[in-house]
Amino acid sequence: MPSPPITFVIPAYGQWPRTRACLESIAAHVPADQCEVVLVDDCSPDGTVQEASLLGPVLFGERFALLTSEKNRGFATAVNRGARHARGTQLFLLNNDTLLTSNPIPPCLDLLESDPDLAGVGPMLVYADGPDARIQHLGVAVAYGLKCVHLYALFPASHPVARRRRRLQVITAAALCMDRELFLAHGGLHEGFINGMEDIDLCARLAHAGYHFAVSPDAVVVHAEHASSGRFDKEAANDALLHRRAAGLLAPDMAALAAKDGYVLRLTPWLDPHLLPAPERLATLDAAATAEPDAIFLRLEDEPCWPLGYDRLEAAFRNNRDWSRALAAAVRRSAFLPSLDAFHAILELAQKAGDASRAEEASRRIHEIRRRLARPERLRETARNAMFQAREAEDAGLAGALRIWFAEASGTSRPDYGR
Repeated sequence: MPSPPITFVIPAYGQWPRTRACLESIAAHVPADQCEVVLVDDCSPDGTVQEASLLGPVLFGERFALLTSEKNRGFATAVNRGARHARGTQLFLLNNDTLLTSNPIPPCLDLLESDPDLAGVGPMLVYADGPDARIQHLGVAVAYGLKCVHLYALFPASHPVARRRRRLQVITAAALCMDRELFLAHGGLHEGFINGMEDIDLCARLAHAGYHFAVSPDAVVVHAEHASSGRFDKEAANDALLHRRAAGLLAPDMAALAAKDGYVLRLTPWLDPHLLPAPERLATLDAAATAEPDAIFLRLEDEPCWPLGYDRLEAAFRNNRDWSRALAAAVRRSAFLPSLDAFHAILELAQKAGDASRAEEASRRIHEIRRRLARPERLRETARNAMFQAREAEDAGLAGALRIWFAEASGTSRPDYGR
């Protein structure tokens, strides 16, 4: 049997219904001559091995391989094992909590082959399919240091930012197409990480070697983010390992990437990054603002980072004592414009709406923010290091955000959001 052009490498640990759906979506959308599938079971506690051994050959015939393990060795080890077993010249790393809704191979390969400096290409990941789809992953931006965030997460998938092609330093390995030999030559995923940050480490090493990454807006995959149990159990250890291995390998790029789309970088008092429309755009939005909730909601679809829009929307629902819709507006605001005020509003409105789960989550978030704010010297040291990095990289956008942060930290009680 001739080698296929691409091998899907899918690590799995339990959650057989998700794995089955993922495999069936590949079979439904990818022609048989374009791929093989290597499923790497990491000692699943359910019936994954038995079920996959029956379903895989039915869906893919000889193009299916099932690798099993007698011990759960983690995501990185499973992916590396699958990559070594693959026969395709290209790998397509794919989480088992994903669903293909079309064939992502041609657009990913076309983009990868169009630029020799690209180490890898990923599809745009969305939370759900359909006209109301929201972006889960459009690439990872580096705010400062190793502070990485998903660029434009929760924006409508139909938003213009989703169509722009960008050179990136980091993308997720939840869906990543790259040359097999390049992957193996750079050591694959570092197996010291436990189910987290392996992809940032890999991308940082390749970015330091002169490569870039990209996301193809013409390839879309549904991703049930964080569906795996215990996803964050080793977060602190993974973060420490990443800092030991990758400190200094990535340059800040969030401000520059955002500026190309008409946004400016801002930082919360606890130094989490977020975006605002550029001042001219913000002034235009504010000047045209109404008090009519439906009109405001539509405008927030066009501009999810509009502060006054959330003020007006939440106020309208509060005036009508529509606590559930006011809560939804406050939650949405917090996703794009995080602040202590936003989380206190969520707590208050969740209590009025009788949403105990949301109230508990808001309380937890408030506690975590206060814990971080209780260490002002640590925050100032982080900000000083970020300012040094901004000057070294000649990153005016990051430097400007930090100057605003220092000014607010020295006495301003409320951020002015750049106005």
